[in-house]
Amino acid sequence: MISIHRYLIHTIIIILLQVLIINNIQVNPLINPYIYILIILVLPFKINKTSLIFIGFLFGLIVDIFSDTYGLHAAATTLLAYVRPNLINLAYTKDSFEDGSYPSIRLMGFLMFILYIFLGTFVHHFSFFLLEVFSFNSFHITITKILLNSVLSSICIILYYLIGFKHKR
Repeated sequence: MISIHRYLIHTIIIILLQVLIINNIQVNPLINPYIYILIILVLPFKINKTSLIFIGFLFGLIVDIFSDTYGLHAAATTLLAYVRPNLINLAYTKDSFEDGSYPSIRLMGFLMFILYIFLGTFVHHFSFFLLEVFSFNSFHITITKILLNSVLSSICIILYYLIGFKHKR
């Protein structure tokens, strides 16, 4: 279980990391990882759906403000928050969740956690990059951006999770 204080600290670190460092590193025009979606992906299982969608919108809007993306992140994270319960049901096979439990490697297993992270990242990136181009012209480039960024973002998210989230045994 992550305490609310630790979660808020991680949220601030991740948002600052995203808007101050990662958004300013341009290795390739096709690649820009988004790790801030981890904030939405590791919220407790039993969070109210309305609260989840609001939190998704809020964090997306915060990143939009610092990235000049005019609501693209807000739309993509709102969609991610909306489909998150379905992604959890795909990756987590148990019928009930303990109060306060959240998606984790220990609870879901390593492979299912990776699947959950990748699917969430893919949903976010698919909506984000399609909204960004708002056209099916150069669809192959858009799909390439979605796939490359989904893989790189998932790797970065999992690395941050493994390094940043220390769990009590």
